[in-house]
Parts: sequence; C-alpha cells; structure tokens
Amino acid sequence: MWFSAHRHVAAVVFSVTLGLASPAFPADDITAADLHAIANALGFLNGLPHGAPVTVGIVFAADAKAAAQIAATLEAMPGPAQSSFKAVPIAARDLAHAQGHLDTLLIMPDAIGQAAMVADTARHRRLVTVATDPACLEQDACVLMVRAQGRVHIVLNTQLASAVGASFSSVFTMMVERK
Repeated sequence: MWFSAHRHVAAVVFSVTLGLASPAFPADDITAADLHAIANALGFLNGLPHGAPVTVGIVFAADAKAAAQIAATLEAMPGPAQSSFKAVPIAARDLAHAQGHLDTLLIMPDAIGQAAMVADTARHRRLVTVATDPACLEQDACVLMVRAQGRVHIVLNTQLASAVGASFSSVFTMMVERK
C-alpha cells in the first residue's frame, strides 16, 4: 500500500513536471499545471467527499473574471477520489458571510492582501485553504501552498492544518515540505 501511494505521488510530480504547464491566466499567476497539482494534492486530504463534488470557493479581491476563469478550468478537471469539482467564485469581502457548503478555499493572488480575514474564516468554518502565492505562508493564511513552475513545489502549513482540523495521508506529509 505504501509503495502504491508513493508511486502515485511520484507520478503526480512527474506528470506536472513533464509539461502540463501552460501560460498563466490573464491578470494572475495560477496556471493549469498549478490547478492539476492542487487537485492531486487535495486527493491526499482525508475526509473529502468520495464520488460527490468537492466544492472549492475561489476567493478573489477584485478580479471576478479571472476567478470565474479559474473556476471553469477547475470544474473541467477530474477531482480527487473519483469525484469532480464544483467551483464558486467568492469576493474576499463577502467570504465571512458566504452561504452554502464549501470543502476548501483557493486564494487567488489578488486576495493575498486579505489573508488574515481569509484565515480567520477558514479557521471558523474549518476549511483547508490553498494558494499558489508563497506570501500566503508568510501570512499564515494557507494550509497548502502549491506551485507547478518547472516542478511541483508543495508546502504544508502543519499548524494551520491542525487549526482547521485537516489531516493528510502520511505518505503525502513525508513527500512535501512542511512549515
């Protein structure tokens, strides 16, 4: 079992490294390769719905068009554990009052300036936060920082993961950088 999971992580890193990278979407730096890496990383999160859609709040500050584009791209990808993604753009200013079920939050680069508010909401609602901007780690706003530029780089914020009640497979935690 360990070997199989280890091969899966290696396959994810290898496939993203081989060229899933695409040009950045307009007005931000989240690429299709970043989204693939995020989707694969979420597959190691314990407790996500199996077979049911994984609902991702796309948190943006000002660029609703870019958030909608990211949402559409994410929804076209296969989700973890034979599931799909349902993506919902949410303005950062509206996040604290957002209604409906969310499984995780993807913080757009333009919303990093509101990282403290996003982290407070994530702690309150017990949501895993993901971002591609390393500043989210400095601001203690994301559980996962995932980038796929040349190779996949994943950092797990163990303290924030614990605060939101997130647990990942032990193989995943051994393979990624931890903060």
